[in-house]
Amino acid sequence: MIAWEYILSFLTLSAAILSAATFGQAQERISAAAMAISALLSALLSSGTFVGPEKNIFLIDIALFSVLFKIALDSTKLWPLLACGFHLNAVLVHAASFFPIPFEPGAYADSLVVWSHLACLALAIGAWWERPVCCR
Repeated sequence: MIAWEYILSFLTLSAAILSAATFGQAQERISAAAMAISALLSALLSSGTFVGPEKNIFLIDIALFSVLFKIALDSTKLWPLLACGFHLNAVLVHAASFFPIPFEPGAYADSLVVWSHLACLALAIGAWWERPVCCR
């Protein structure tokens, strides 16, 4: 049986990709592609235990943050700033996991999922909300 978390992740990522493909311009499509690639790489390279720092996912999230940060700097729209900020929180959760403080693996994994969902929703809603006037 597929866990509900995977279904929710698939739905939010699919909504972001569909919204970017339908309403978006280059920035939205690049962001959606970067999010899809990072989700695929994270699924392939994750240990799945989250009992310690997930170094592979951390590097993937830093790369995605770099893409979102570059888009946020170049954009006049609001959604890239929101997506970048949400994803920065995921990067900070990873960074906090490197400290020698005990943490609950489920809380570590769930916090990463929450921030990635919010970044995907920022893209999905932003692509639709800030679509060009000719498409309205």
